[in-house]
Amino acid sequence: MRSKQAFGLPLLAKELIEQSARRRTYVIRAIYAVLFFVFAMMIFGASIYDNINTPYDLLGKGREMYITLMVLQIFGVALFTPALTCGTISSEKERNTIGLLFLTKLGPTSILLEKYLGRLFVMGTYLIISLPLFGFCYTLGGIEQRQVWFGFYGLILLVCELAALGLACSTYCRTTVSAFIA
Repeated sequence: MRSKQAFGLPLLAKELIEQSARRRTYVIRAIYAVLFFVFAMMIFGASIYDNINTPYDLLGKGREMYITLMVLQIFGVALFTPALTCGTISSEKERNTIGLLFLTKLGPTSILLEKYLGRLFVMGTYLIISLPLFGFCYTLGGIEQRQVWFGFYGLILLVCELAALGLACSTYCRTTVSAFIA
């Protein structure tokens, strides 16, 4: 049992347990999913389905839908990632618990890495929500499977970069509000 704890990520486990215990986490995920699907359907209906007379006219329209979804997802990632990551370290400062973290066996790098991974996991769930719509675009044609995966990979990189920027602002600023503004 001792060796299992030595290689674990205790702060990451704590972060994920705390996030899963909050009702707000699930409410925000549901709101994100509903908004994403509603906006996607509104845009699909307005730009693509209005010009369709027969079901065969819909074939090959997947590319247009894919581009629309990518723009929506980039906007959602750019909006939600900084909001979720800006309070990572600054909230510890506000609660005066950052000193307790430094007293543990975890080093500063380990603390930052585990906090970072905790936020990446949350944003990863937001990206996974969009996969069914990307699959729908693929089934309509006009886009290749590798383009779908390449776009998803680009979204993952965007989340990683924005989360790192939010974590940097969180470590630099004293309060969560100033970190969000930064």
